[in-house]
Amino acid sequence: MAAQGRGAAADAAERLAVLDRAAGRPVVQHPVLDDRLAILRDETTPHGAFRGALNEASAILAIEATRDLPTVRRTIETPLESAEARRLEAPIIIVPVLRAGLGMVEGFLRLLADARETAERCGADAFLRRIESVEVEIG
Repeated sequence: MAAQGRGAAADAAERLAVLDRAAGRPVVQHPVLDDRLAILRDETTPHGAFRGALNEASAILAIEATRDLPTVRRTIETPLESAEARRLEAPIIIVPVLRAGLGMVEGFLRLLADARETAERCGADAFLRRIESVEVEIG
């Protein structure tokens, strides 16, 4: 029984995020994401369950997509004393590039509640020309 537990734990850790070296982008592999994708793909899934699964899958992808965001060290005041903390270096803008990406915005906002969002196609095009793209593939 213990050997099975170690094998399952090792397998789970290995599947969390695998770098697809050939494509140069992260491949997100996670059992909860796999479950939500199954719900999204099932033709019998009711609309509410579909929206919930999309929201949760998007939140998982948001975690992976923001893994390497730059941070800065700041001193903050806690109720007890001053403490060093890391904060995001710059404001976040969520840009759903394709119409299909609009359904994923809510999941990203669960993680990045203060992010600005834009659905303006012309604004998105101009914005995307100025930044590096972040590609995340679902494995």
